Amino acid sequence: MTEIQRKKGVALVKIAPGRRAKFWPECLAGGYICVGWDEVGNLRQYRSKLEFQRTFERKYKRSEYHGRLSLTRRKANELWTLTKLKHGDKIVANKGIKQVLAVGTVQKQEYRWRPSKRRGGHFHTVKVKWDTSFAKKIAPQPWNQTVAEVSYRVFKTIAGSHAPPPESIRLLSDDANAPKTVSSNETGTTTSRSESKIIQTVEHGIEQRAGFQPNPEIRRAVEAHAMARAVKEFEARGYTVIDVSRQKSFDLLCAKNGKNKYVEVKGSQGNGLEVALTAGEVRFIKKHGSNCVLCVVHGIDVESSKRAKASGGQMTLDEPLDLSRGELSPIAFTYRRRR
Repeated sequence: MTEIQRKKGVALVKIAPGRRAKFWPECLAGGYICVGWDEVGNLRQYRSKLEFQRTFERKYKRSEYHGRLSLTRRKANELWTLTKLKHGDKIVANKGIKQVLAVGTVQKQEYRWRPSKRRGGHFHTVKVKWDTSFAKKIAPQPWNQTVAEVSYRVFKTIAGSHAPPPESIRLLSDDANAPKTVSSNETGTTTSRSESKIIQTVEHGIEQRAGFQPNPEIRRAVEAHAMARAVKEFEARGYTVIDVSRQKSFDLLCAKNGKNKYVEVKGSQGNGLEVALTAGEVRFIKKHGSNCVLCVVHGIDVESSKRAKASGGQMTLDEPLDLSRGELSPIAFTYRRRR
């Protein structure tokens, strides 16, 4: 894994080569990775992501995903990720949630529609040079999707010293013109109304890029579900958990053996790789980082008939929360004029 890295950065993605890695022998021998959703055809035929998304919804929303629009859009986003992969990007081929089959480097030609009578499906492919020396068992990961971005921390545990430097990583979930943001909620100080408005606007943008529905009822259901999951997680660890989200600049105060953890909880219908931070939150995390935890429950399903109901999702924890492991970019600035 000594290839020259692109100036625009290296994306880290995991892709499962079929259910239970069914197509892995062919992928390894042929130098590619493949996924399904063949009914939409060659992704290069679409003039825009929106045109592709509409076709995907028409083909799969009712038959495959039982009319659940948010789930259908998440799956469409997974497939569209293949069009974003560039020469030099890294792909982890996985089997299940804790087995790495190989790490590969995307080659020129990148995405390619490759019909195969032998495979009988899974015609969406990306050209890859595989290195099976990285095959190993790892701690269970939230890898229930076919295609998902891999955090730098996880990739580092897989590739070790062969991992690209953290400053070279690019997130595929980032919009081309949108600022990158990482991480948590509140600080030790009260957030001003203007700052809260900015954060709400930014979070809306993040959610829309990830295929969220900006419906306030759905947002509340997602947040409440994430909080309940987080409380259950830390109580299972033996902590006394107090919900302080209305009084403090973080969500959960978790205490055990005289020590505290300050837990910020984020709920997401998307991949959870981006969340918004206020300037005050950043100050608090930098001051108390070793005791701060970011708990993200992502991939949450929402059913909304009469009342929105959230369920499922995978939990990932940044513990302790070290902002240097991700990419922190300013969202906006407040300029206070002197009179």
